[in-house]
Amino acid sequence: MGQVCNLPFRFGLWQVTNLPHAKSGHYRIKTILFAHSYGIGRGVMSDSLILNRIVSVCVVLGLMTSTCAAEVFVEHVEPPSLVRGEVTRVTVFGSDMHQAVGLWTSLPKEIIHAVRVGADRRNAATFDVEVAKDANLGFYGLRLATAGGLSNAHIFLIDDLRTTSEEERPTSTNPTTTPQRVELPIAMTGICSAADVDRFEIVVAAGQSVSFEIVGSRLGKDFDPLVTIADHRGRVIAEHDNDSGLFFDTRFEHTFKSAGNYIVEVRDARFRGSLHWTYVLRMGSFPAARVAVPSSVQPGKTASLSFPQLGSTSFPFEFPADIESGTHLLALRRDTDNASAWIPLRVSNLESSIESEPNDDTEHATACKVPGILHGYLERSRDRDYFAFELKKGATLDFKSESKTIGSPADLELLLIDPNGKEVKRGDDSGFEDASFSFAASADGRHTLVIQDLARRGGSEYGYRVEISTRQPKIAMQSGVTRLAIPQGTRQPLPLTLTRSLFAGPVKLALNGAPEGLTLAKTQFTDGESSLDNAIVADPTVPPGVYTLQIQGRAQKGDVEIKGIARTRPLIDRIPTGRGPHGEPFELREDQRRLPPTLTDRIAILVTLSSPFDFELSSKYVAVPRFLNASFEIKTTRVDGFEAPIKFVARGGTLEADGQMRRQVKNQIPVATAESLIVTGTLYSGVLSRPTKHWVTVTGTTEFQGHTVALTRTFELDLRVAFDPAPEPAKIELKPGQSSKISIKAQRLKPFDGPVVITPSKVAGIELPETITIPSGSESVEVEIKISEKTNPKKYSISFPGQSRVNKFQESSSGQRLEVVVVKPE
Repeated sequence: MGQVCNLPFRFGLWQVTNLPHAKSGHYRIKTILFAHSYGIGRGVMSDSLILNRIVSVCVVLGLMTSTCAAEVFVEHVEPPSLVRGEVTRVTVFGSDMHQAVGLWTSLPKEIIHAVRVGADRRNAATFDVEVAKDANLGFYGLRLATAGGLSNAHIFLIDDLRTTSEEERPTSTNPTTTPQRVELPIAMTGICSAADVDRFEIVVAAGQSVSFEIVGSRLGKDFDPLVTIADHRGRVIAEHDNDSGLFFDTRFEHTFKSAGNYIVEVRDARFRGSLHWTYVLRMGSFPAARVAVPSSVQPGKTASLSFPQLGSTSFPFEFPADIESGTHLLALRRDTDNASAWIPLRVSNLESSIESEPNDDTEHATACKVPGILHGYLERSRDRDYFAFELKKGATLDFKSESKTIGSPADLELLLIDPNGKEVKRGDDSGFEDASFSFAASADGRHTLVIQDLARRGGSEYGYRVEISTRQPKIAMQSGVTRLAIPQGTRQPLPLTLTRSLFAGPVKLALNGAPEGLTLAKTQFTDGESSLDNAIVADPTVPPGVYTLQIQGRAQKGDVEIKGIARTRPLIDRIPTGRGPHGEPFELREDQRRLPPTLTDRIAILVTLSSPFDFELSSKYVAVPRFLNASFEIKTTRVDGFEAPIKFVARGGTLEADGQMRRQVKNQIPVATAESLIVTGTLYSGVLSRPTKHWVTVTGTTEFQGHTVALTRTFELDLRVAFDPAPEPAKIELKPGQSSKISIKAQRLKPFDGPVVITPSKVAGIELPETITIPSGSESVEVEIKISEKTNPKKYSISFPGQSRVNKFQESSSGQRLEVVVVKPE
């Protein structure tokens, strides 16, 4: 497989015994496993911005970019669940998978190890995957590595339940009367094809409680599973669909009144399906909880956690001081359980406050400290929780609520009341994000925060977390790529964007987890720089293999050190969007936005053997006149003896098409051969093109020793009007009654050379020709400007908009401005 270099993955193990259980008297948490997950990312750029086979980085910084499909693509994995402490034979299904060399996962090499088995197949690759006994349960990502590059990311599960594959029933068998018989506890894995209904028969005792969980949507596909339980007569006794926090999946517990055989049915709620929609049906004894209160803990402190869906009793836990901040999955297992459930938990240095009933009005508000984190749950319909805290005038705070990310269905609304009882702020959710706002106190005194569900719903699962923090300098970075295949001795693009909050200045960059010889081409954002056309460079000595990297930014404001990790948005599904009326990529599906945290802050790297060719672009900037064309040169180099042709494709921004708009700019790039080392590409601006700037990626590919080799370079495309009239000089000083000659330049972009008609704006007291024509072949004309005797001394501004026909289209330019300073006579 090659070396797998992942960043440190911290976890802790706690034994807690003899804890009271709300239902059965005694409750024991056998093992609580915390997988440090580096936080849940909310970056704005996705893998849909990137990637041909290796890394066609279709990035438009600040603009929307269309999708570039990857040839190496993972559609599904069988089984989708790996058992902790065992070796599982896993087959990865998809396209262009021949010459598979290994698996990249978002886990460290000490936790998971994959060995390739079997012969090459174009649509599948098989591995024996060993998972360590101390692996943390939960969801992670994998990518298939081939000789040519890395696939999209795919989500898989590490479980403590042994998996059994669904048995496809013969077509002559009636699945209603002959379901597959299974014994509890069990994790059934299967595929939900179109209109498929899978049935499993279980045997239970009278009064037996069984937990059921379906993992389908959380694997990243457009699967909406429905679980139905029926008795031997076919009567439905339970049916469960979506549970918030699990996307379209469900987790519930059912107590059977009567002993006997029961049928558990799994299907898509819409009777849709796909050969790539895999699922895991978990059945056994495990907590059917989704929310912990509090849902955040402090490192090195003892906390009392309760799980409202299991009862209101609290249990003490002590957490080590060196546990990493960020989002974790708490693997919860009772003494009598035979499997675990996972509940999100965040480690934070902020102090937590938990609601104390009754707190349904301002007078009985729960006292809390800010900055801090507020926790509780809305236990009944129309419940409102009140928290009170003291603020000094001028204190500036950020309020941020969370519900869906902690497993709660609550649609939170926040109301802030000042010391006079006046509502001064109200926040609701925005799109997929929970309620948040900033507030500056205008007076000293007791402020009250009201937390409620917008629809006034409630229940044991309606938990919430509200973080109240002081405003601090922050940096937020996004990476335009999540995977790169880099041949030894060359580079691949790494576009980055940066947002600064409450500070200005440079931000230094570091490459965490990189082996010696793998470096960043640029190591900082300079003052005012918000986008960076960066690259990762592989020295010829870097060992081939799979690596995991993070891009870290550091800045300094006074004595405060500011740090941040670049977020990513990996592509999981081939069609992760489709909310627009024609399927255009307006928004990602919910399950595509909230990915496993270990996938959203790291970049998968495959270092390959050196490439037989390299290329550079003649310029990092290409100006394209609207409705015309522009060219750029590509200079290739080859190793001795390499004769294969090199094909090029340019992607990004206006070069892409989506569901509603065709490409605004087309391109044509000749094939480079051993005889033609320099080729000229041409960009053609179409009828619907409009002025814009964005990055374009040019990817060169060739076949070498039976596999595809690809390299990518970038340039900035500036699509603009073919002319831009400008006065020279841009500023003049004249006294009333004086005149002067100025030059009006056409500032044409090649190949445009038509006449430009300019109509200067009229300013009282300043005389200029009503129209100025710059004929074909002339770069400028000279005109006279005259100041009237009665013109008041002050500054005036005159614009020089122009018009012309460009390739049969009427085109207009707002032109540049002339500043005229009329000075007083001496």
